[in-house]
Amino acid sequence: ERKQKEYEEKLENARQRVQELNARFADWYYVINDETYQKIHLSRDDIIKEKEKTEDENQKADAPAQSNEQSIEPQDDLETFDQIKQAVQQPDEG
Repeated sequence: ERKQKEYEEKLENARQRVQELNARFADWYYVINDETYQKIHLSRDDIIKEKEKTEDENQKADAPAQSNEQSIEPQDDLETFDQIKQAVQQPDEG
């Protein structure tokens, strides 16, 4: 019972300390100079890189297409939608 009381007191003290610190520091922010920002800032190009092809993907890309499906090479999204719609509406031939 004594240890339980000690634990509850420590817990309550910790909660009060958290509230005090949150009240004190919640609105704080740091201002850094542009030179430092440029050193740590990541651009989109730094984050997003083109996926490198594996040997299997290279072989598949080099091999001729062996599919009975229509080849769709879209010029824009609307054209792609129309081509897919037509392909789905046409019955399979063969």
